[in-house]
Amino acid sequence: MRSLDQRFWVTGTEFTDRFDALRETHTELSKAAANLDHFGSIWDNLPAGVEISSEDKQRVVARIRSIPKDAFTARKLLDALWDVTSDDAWGPAFATATMAKFYRPRREPIFHGALLISAVASLEAHLGQLAENYYRAAPAALHDVPKEALKEFSLKDLQTLGSIDQAIEAAIDSRVNKLSFGSLSDWRKFFKDRMSIDLADQGTTWEQLLEIFERRHCLVHSEGQASHRYVKVTGSSEIKSDLRPDRDYVTHAIDALEVMGTLLQASVWHKFTKNADDIFTQLQRVAFGALSTGRWAFALPLFERCGELPLSNEKRLITLVNTWLAQKGLFGLDAIRRDVEEWDVTGVDELYVFAKACILGDLDAAFAQLPGLVERDKLSGAALATWPLTAPLRTDPRIREYGDLVRGFLSTEIEESELEAEIEDSDPAA
Repeated sequence: MRSLDQRFWVTGTEFTDRFDALRETHTELSKAAANLDHFGSIWDNLPAGVEISSEDKQRVVARIRSIPKDAFTARKLLDALWDVTSDDAWGPAFATATMAKFYRPRREPIFHGALLISAVASLEAHLGQLAENYYRAAPAALHDVPKEALKEFSLKDLQTLGSIDQAIEAAIDSRVNKLSFGSLSDWRKFFKDRMSIDLADQGTTWEQLLEIFERRHCLVHSEGQASHRYVKVTGSSEIKSDLRPDRDYVTHAIDALEVMGTLLQASVWHKFTKNADDIFTQLQRVAFGALSTGRWAFALPLFERCGELPLSNEKRLITLVNTWLAQKGLFGLDAIRRDVEEWDVTGVDELYVFAKACILGDLDAAFAQLPGLVERDKLSGAALATWPLTAPLRTDPRIREYGDLVRGFLSTEIEESELEAEIEDSDPAA
């Protein structure tokens, strides 16, 4: 049986993996979805087997070009095509096919809408898993039911379940299922009443969360048109206005939902553990992944939450450095310059003297520190190759002296990737 800390670790890891999959799917397939809506060549709409002369093509093109650019619409294009081709044998079919391509439902919004629906569903599943972990950590909370509620189990139910443990599992499922059919506000009330945790304090504003959830509701129930409820809850848009999301909206929504779910996971876990090291490790892993890909706005609230945990001095310092890197990427060096310049690194590990120089862009000082750090294994090939702290050094010619160290890291990464590929390609049944 898993310990409570193991349950929370698995819950957090599965949540991160789901959102990594959503983000990768959205990033890799967005272009393909957009291409489905490209009009392509107008001549693709000719009936199968029909070839027209260059004179006919010139006649069609000339008619299209006669439409003023500032008045060009799909309707005017179709009218022009009909005018110029209606007397040709191939004309009606050509105009009809062109019209169908113009007026068919766009494919790209369907893709982005589906990803948004999946992202919200993934967060809802995560909320349910956190509620399950709560009831397992505090089983006495199962006794807290309204006086007017009916008895939970009949004698027949208990005989069917067979044991107290099974009855407890059934009670937990019942509580979580009831919450799952409620609203985001019901979830907020649950976490606030039970654990004094506010969903609005988890890195994403309450207004943004509400808007995302309500937009998802409109996509599912009203074909992406703003409902009375959406307008009332968000105070924006007009009834029946188009809420189908575009690529940028879904990109930001996925990040906002993952930040909220990740920080909520840490908040709930922290309520039931005496050791925050695992919480720190999980938060740091997710935050550093975002930092390494330049997703500063995502990484910053996670590093800030790390800084609120009871940490060793070493973890506190590395968190401070990464927090500054996220702030520098998001707001620019001037936003943090004074704090970094006033940072007293007297008596701390030499790595942080190096870090201060890197953040401030003092590359001469950083390169002066580098040989000693490498010699004493304070800075690895992985750190030189991937840590955003060392990014300015990687564009300086002096970094070539450390090429073997970086190549060693990259070679290891390639070997591990090839091994993983071999495992994935192997047939377990063979």
